[in-house]
Amino acid sequence: MLDLLPCCLVLLAATPALCQSEAAGQIGALDVTAVVEPYMSVRLLTVPMPDTPIDDGSPKQIPDIPAEAGTSMFESMLEFSALEKPGVVTADKYVVIVVSSNCSDWNVTCTSQGLTSSDDFIPSERIFVRSDYTTASEDRGAGRGYEALGSPRLVAAGSVAQDQVNNAFFKLNVTWDDTPGSYDGVLTFTVLPTP
Repeated sequence: MLDLLPCCLVLLAATPALCQSEAAGQIGALDVTAVVEPYMSVRLLTVPMPDTPIDDGSPKQIPDIPAEAGTSMFESMLEFSALEKPGVVTADKYVVIVVSSNCSDWNVTCTSQGLTSSDDFIPSERIFVRSDYTTASEDRGAGRGYEALGSPRLVAAGSVAQDQVNNAFFKLNVTWDDTPGSYDGVLTFTVLPTP
């Protein structure tokens, strides 16, 4: 003869289970709730410009990420060296934007407040960005596809993705009126996810 011992299953934060001494069969049902939080990871990496110009068909791959870049943003610096006569100057690096997200829709924009020296100011309307999301057919002062950062510019967009790669290239228009010296400023990247 088989002795059946009473058993009781207790689950916290769930519907109370039934205590039953039968060995087989359905003994009850539990309500289950799962919560999936929106997830968004954006990494900004700067990569030195190659010796040959990058066209619109530039590679979309994640460069080697330094060990210290484990956080959501790897800080680095872009430099514009206007060492000759004034004109349009290309940054020494481009920015790789790597996005992983479970959101149905998201975008990344870039803005600037301009560049400041101890004696002068270069407005954001003379800092330009080019990405897959700028208008490739137009030249607005820095070459085809470059748009001024006088207002936020879209540099990346998508939906659910793991390590989607977008590249952003920057130029600066230096004029004869700009005072010689070192100028500093910030490029701000803003992420707008929609769960």
